Amino acid sequence: VLRRVIRFLRAGTALFIMGVFVVRGATISRIPNLEARLSARLRTNRRLAGWLARAIRLRVHVTFESGTTPADRGCLILANHTSVLDVVALASLEDAVFVTSQEMAEAPVIGALARFGGATFVERRHRGGRANELRNLETLLTAGRTVVVFPEGTSTDGSEILRFRHGLLHLAERVPRLEILPVAIRYRSIGGKPVDAANRDRIYVYGDQS
Repeated sequence: VLRRVIRFLRAGTALFIMGVFVVRGATISRIPNLEARLSARLRTNRRLAGWLARAIRLRVHVTFESGTTPADRGCLILANHTSVLDVVALASLEDAVFVTSQEMAEAPVIGALARFGGATFVERRHRGGRANELRNLETLLTAGRTVVVFPEGTSTDGSEILRFRHGLLHLAERVPRLEILPVAIRYRSIGGKPVDAANRDRIYVYGDQS
């Protein structure tokens, strides 16, 4: 019974935090200055993502390869993608702009949440607007923003790395001295049990899953 009560309280807390995110996002939308609005969104993301991670017991551990150090300014993060929790984990660590698809922008509810979070959208179905998308991202990076791209272009079950959609990687040619940080996200355990093919779908979202 106690465990059920605790789960209920955690779920209620998580829903409350999401409610705060929506209300705060709607309020920030009234800020007229675009830069100030984005800064407010990203600060809110980081704070609330940290709260949400604690509420759902998402423990985030960060390690760096030997010889690498955290970025001291804006950078381009290239990460693998298996779960919506990837965004929570990364947002709790960094004031980051997430790049996602225009299809996501058009999705009900999720599209609004992405906008409230300051996401920027790219059209993957055709490349007619690629030049404008690159200019937008170039502006963000030049201004010292951290931008997160999932170069596989979709989420997977983690069993393999898909071929990268390389269009946005041209940013490396457009932004002088751009720091690129490759990130490997790995979920180690769920409910105290190692993540494997039997339990990963509790948190992984990929393919045709709803």
